[in-house]
Amino acid sequence: MVGDVEFLEYPSTFPVERRPVYFWDASPRIMVDHRMSMVDERIWISRIDAIIRSRAQELGRCGIIQSVSYSRARRIMQMSRFADRMIWHDDSSGSERAIEEFKAQAGKGAVLISPSMTMGVNFPDSTCRWILWPKMPYPDMRSPVMQRRAKLDKRYAGSLMMKALQQGCGRGNRHAGDWSESIIIDGHAKRWLWEYQEFLSGYFRQALRTTLVMPQPLDIAA
Repeated sequence: MVGDVEFLEYPSTFPVERRPVYFWDASPRIMVDHRMSMVDERIWISRIDAIIRSRAQELGRCGIIQSVSYSRARRIMQMSRFADRMIWHDDSSGSERAIEEFKAQAGKGAVLISPSMTMGVNFPDSTCRWILWPKMPYPDMRSPVMQRRAKLDKRYAGSLMMKALQQGCGRGNRHAGDWSESIIIDGHAKRWLWEYQEFLSGYFRQALRTTLVMPQPLDIAA
């Protein structure tokens, strides 16, 4: 059992205007889960494509789609108009190859789509200028261990989700002069970002904003 602990948080040295995190709360609000209708799924894909078009196609900016699962990644690639820009891997063994291929196309509007790019990877400068969350990173809670932990702590799953979100948004901001934007389009974010805000750091909350329209690409000189 862990005893009492003291947490210290220090201000970020990364300028907030260079690391915005947007929740695009578009209408209709699409809740991304197994209950999505075919109509909802088409709207969801159209928003993904709008982000890719405005960043990768028009500006040549490379970005990452944090797909959360391999099945979501496959579905996006099946339905997106920009599948030809996407680099992906269908299991963890292919991640290094995908990363190398993606980084080799810095500044050429490539899109890396993967569920395993939230931690332990580094995409500085032009290797990544935007990160898209088509789904909030709610953890897989089906294993007996995870179910036991969730039973002991009702907010355990939420804490893991917020940790993954913050870590994943940081993949494209690697030094104070770097810049990258993150965009969330899952309607579940409306509730979860509020319900689990205690697990968000101050520097992340400082960068978080809600918009009803698609956020415009960052206007920062490369």
